[in-house]
Amino acid sequence: MTSQDHVGQQWLTSTQAARYLDLPSAAAVRMLVHRGTLRASGRAGRRLLFTAADLDSHGWVDAYGRST
Repeated sequence: MTSQDHVGQQWLTSTQAARYLDLPSAAAVRMLVHRGTLRASGRAGRRLLFTAADLDSHGWVDAYGRST
């Protein structure tokens, strides 16, 4: 991924990504990243960053069996 890949995109933090994906917490998002189920779009230091487009494209199934 180059710095040009997400030009003009709105970056979401783990907390915002959790709300977007209807997950209980930012820790749930970080655990999905740790397990390889979800991939962060970028990083700012240690902070994970996501874009709505990338979250939409994952097509993962959550713990409740709901697909996104």
